[in-house]
Amino acid sequence: MSRYKELKIASVSDIHLGHRTNKTTDIVKNLRTAFPDNLETGELDIIFIAGDVFDGLLTLDDNPYIADIDLWIGNLLSICSKRNIILRVLKGTPSHDWDQSKRFEIIKQVCKYECDLKYVDNLHIEFIEALGINVLYIPDELESTSEKTLNRVKDMIKSKGLETVDYAIMHGQFEFQLPEFVKAQKHDSSEYLNLVSGLIFIGHVHKSSQFKRIIAQGSFDRLSHGEEEPKGHMRAIRKKDGTHEITFIENKNAKKYITVSCLDNSLEDSLTIIEKNVIDLPNDSCVRVELTPENPLSGNMDVLIRLYPTFNWTKIVRIEDEDDYIEIIDDEVFSAITLTRDNLSQLLIPRIANKGCIDILEAAELILNECL
Repeated sequence: MSRYKELKIASVSDIHLGHRTNKTTDIVKNLRTAFPDNLETGELDIIFIAGDVFDGLLTLDDNPYIADIDLWIGNLLSICSKRNIILRVLKGTPSHDWDQSKRFEIIKQVCKYECDLKYVDNLHIEFIEALGINVLYIPDELESTSEKTLNRVKDMIKSKGLETVDYAIMHGQFEFQLPEFVKAQKHDSSEYLNLVSGLIFIGHVHKSSQFKRIIAQGSFDRLSHGEEEPKGHMRAIRKKDGTHEITFIENKNAKKYITVSCLDNSLEDSLTIIEKNVIDLPNDSCVRVELTPENPLSGNMDVLIRLYPTFNWTKIVRIEDEDDYIEIIDDEVFSAITLTRDNLSQLLIPRIANKGCIDILEAAELILNECL
């Protein structure tokens, strides 16, 4: 007889609701696509959210997306109740989460959902009786050093009368995820692989990776330039022989971030290069243009905003030295314009005029007004 029963796990992290350039409504829509109320989702035994549900502190006064967030939380709790899925939510980086993931518990209580939910905001080991597993939870910035965190983990495992735990859910980073020169707390992978017999799921670093039994699912959606790789979440099946089958579930509707290199091209050539790169992009995509100071666009991004008002624009200005280019990042975001009934005519008519189509201008305006 097998020692193990089949176990199906989903792990997602670094959702960053309330992000300044990736709209919460879009992220929530993608979350609903990733975890729909269907039989496939219902096959899951447990869902782990490994930190950074939020991007920063939100208030009712300054954020229009609170309702979207609460509706998504309620929807997920409803699915977990209906499908008998256990849900565990880990506190992430304090400057992102601000303990706002307590909303899961509040909404469960107010709406009287019956799902097995727990929000974990401190070092904790839990025996989940329904699944027969011990789970270690480690939030971000638990101690001033990773060594102190490790000592607390070892002490807690020992105090529970255990030699190892079955799974770990963490927020932070291991040494293999960051270059050696980066000065940040880094967990020791070899130490934790000795303490956890099964899989370790970790959030915080936005790029997905895997090292032995350590699974970094990366951010659920794209949140900045440099994150062009696929985004999504991880699923794992523990088979009856104790081995795991791990699958990355891609968020195919993740926001697009691209960089277009124009450097010292002329204005005409730069616009041609940009058009080729953005022509198939969806609205609200983020486009970063790489320029030298000599490129006319470096001091006149308004040209791009007028041509492509539905994109978010930023630029990198590179100054050539003897050996290479020195990079100067301009973080100012030229935000996309959302097309509405009220502004469609105002935006479209000048573009028709600029194309030299004066003879159809009056007719176009009449048709637009009739349609609107």
